[in-house]
Amino acid sequence: MNEFLNFAGRYKILSYVSCLLSALSALAAVLSLWYVWNIASCIIFSEGKEYISDYALNALIYAVVSVSVYIAGLICAHMAAFRISSNICLSPDVLLVPLKYITCIMPDSYFSFFSSVSLIALLFWSDWRLALVSIAPVVLGFVIMVMTTISGIKKKAAMPQKTSGSVICYTVAVNSAFLFLIAVGIGISRLGVSKEFLKNFMLAVFAAPLLSIRLTHTIRLREHQLELNASLKRIKETLNLKSKEENSL
Repeated sequence: MNEFLNFAGRYKILSYVSCLLSALSALAAVLSLWYVWNIASCIIFSEGKEYISDYALNALIYAVVSVSVYIAGLICAHMAAFRISSNICLSPDVLLVPLKYITCIMPDSYFSFFSSVSLIALLFWSDWRLALVSIAPVVLGFVIMVMTTISGIKKKAAMPQKTSGSVICYTVAVNSAFLFLIAVGIGISRLGVSKEFLKNFMLAVFAAPLLSIRLTHTIRLREHQLELNASLKRIKETLNLKSKEENSL
């Protein structure tokens, strides 16, 4: 990929800037979520209501910063991609996959990774038990997907069915985060529930769906990487062929 980015010339740095901005955007988005959780806590538990306006303003500011920074990152990525497209005289169909990777998938993957890390850190900061419960469905789904895919590879005739089944199992496991949270909440409530635990439980309810989505994006990045490698190989072969034809003239 680095060799392909060299075609952007001095605009190459913009592709890395877009990744940095995507990471900063993810951190700002998680901070906005944290302030929204504080607002909900103040309303539900009727305490600290004098801080609601400050929390709301901070949530809005970080949300706007997150969106603005992410858009700036996409602009940088597209500028690098347009420069590559102008420097390589190939059909747009040939360049579609790597340019899509630069302009969309790469910034989104950084956003997903850093937002996942930030959400996990926030959950562990609030309550490590709820953090483990929020992560468990994704880990379980990923293990099931890997196991069923390996089983399908060993039985090549059943490969399409196995692969489809693994995706279904993974999706069901990831979307069951609420069931895990409810089960743990019921179990812990029998031992006595404090107001602090209820606040942390509410944060987990806020964060768990977002965490599942972002971790899924991060895991599926491998599929895009394989597609990218195949496309870059085809581009390299095409460029080598054109170079040979020009040298023979």
